[in-house]
Amino acid sequence: MTIELSIIVPCYNVGMYIEECLSSVLRYMDDTAELIIVNDGSTDDTREKIVTTIAGYQNKKIHIIDQENKGISAARNAGLNASSGAWVSFLDSDDSYTEYFFDIFNKKIKHSSADLVEFDANIIRNTGSPEYFSCSSLPTENVNGGETDSLIPVFRQAKWFTWSRIYKRSLLTNNNIQFPEGLIYEDIAAIPLCYLSSSSVARIKIPLVNYRVREGSLSTHVNSKD
Repeated sequence: MTIELSIIVPCYNVGMYIEECLSSVLRYMDDTAELIIVNDGSTDDTREKIVTTIAGYQNKKIHIIDQENKGISAARNAGLNASSGAWVSFLDSDDSYTEYFFDIFNKKIKHSSADLVEFDANIIRNTGSPEYFSCSSLPTENVNGGETDSLIPVFRQAKWFTWSRIYKRSLLTNNNIQFPEGLIYEDIAAIPLCYLSSSSVARIKIPLVNYRVREGSLSTHVNSKD
């Protein structure tokens, strides 16, 4: 059966969150999707929890890639290189899909002519209830990639979250777009290129990811080296 969607989950020392993350995928994933888990040299119980979580889903297409710690960019690139789906989604290992993700993918995204589809999220902080988080910035539901004026709101808002978009795999591979290794804010280098390389981009104003903001993550600590 043709693989429509490759879901890439890079993991490093996320034993506290990885079960919730993977379960949000596996609970709804069908035969047209594959899950690629990249264990980026975790030193905690992340690997063990991955194995335990996927044990109940032997009928699903699941691949585990183990590599020495190289950072999230290298993990994403490894997952992309191993993928075979027509579409690619990158899910961070401390985040999760909402219950609408696969339904929206199958009904609205899978047959889209767009190269890139952006969507919204729920933001989850250490305390409090999930809050709606607008990540999609296109002025209309569909934009021709050549209409650079229509992309101005996207670049002004600069919400370059890798996980808040779904990509045609051909967009990434044909344009040789990968995540630069050795940088923390790799999204800023890669995602604008995706928009500029797309023949068409689309917007869905629905939260498809639960985005967790936690103290101690790389994105919450900025220094001159970054």
